[in-house]
Amino acid sequence: MKNNPLDNNNLISKHLETYDTSKKLKKHANNANLVWEIFLANHLNFLQNYSEYILDDYLEGFYALNLPKKKVISIEQLNSRLKSIGWKVIHKPGITPYDIYWQLMRNKILVIAEDIRSLEHIEYAKKPDLLHDLFGHIPLLFSKKFTHYIKLFCTISGYLDAQNIRYELTSLNRIFIWSVEFGLMGNIQNNKIFGAGLISAHAESISAINGMTKKLPYSMNVIHHDFELSKFQKQLFVASDTDHLIEVIDSYAETMNYRKKSLAKLQDITLT
Repeated sequence: MKNNPLDNNNLISKHLETYDTSKKLKKHANNANLVWEIFLANHLNFLQNYSEYILDDYLEGFYALNLPKKKVISIEQLNSRLKSIGWKVIHKPGITPYDIYWQLMRNKILVIAEDIRSLEHIEYAKKPDLLHDLFGHIPLLFSKKFTHYIKLFCTISGYLDAQNIRYELTSLNRIFIWSVEFGLMGNIQNNKIFGAGLISAHAESISAINGMTKKLPYSMNVIHHDFELSKFQKQLFVASDTDHLIEVIDSYAETMNYRKKSLAKLQDITLT
């Protein structure tokens, strides 16, 4: 794909102006460091006890991070660990629009949250937080296969058509949610967790592992399934492998207006 209308330095620079990439993570209170220490210990136990249900690529990436056990990691420390794979993290208060979030990811820049969950909700946060981003998203950035999928997805997301943007944005968001956030890989009977939202919520992960959540085959039909981040998901979708994820996003791209217009234009040229 060439001439992506959102793939230009001016757009990225415009949005990066509001991000301080040299800034340290917001100074956390002692309570936040305590949450970090407890969650990390719980996560290590979770990975040890349920390793057979977690994607190997995630496990390799997580242990490669070598996160500090007693204190919330800083931006500098994170970027030092990610330098070898060409990624960097930045943070900004508030919500980053999906289309901008995806285009930053396409340029190997991950926006991470500043907020951290409370002790009361340590095993299940009702909205994405710092622990979700660090323990959920970052480990799989070490996987070349998975980041290839991310790059393809983010490239396709740059072709949103102005006349159909609401539908296409909703559909792409659901594809992202049911793969990157709550995805499983394998088959219906035997699958492994890789979704960031799932793996950073131990209670929901264990519920899925114990068969308490309905599991369906992953396909383009996920665009018809809504989600609610403040509750356990009613169902999860199982992709066979990373190639399967790529096939689905490729198939969806074929239905987008930009592709239809390109084909129509090509037909006109051929006919004349």
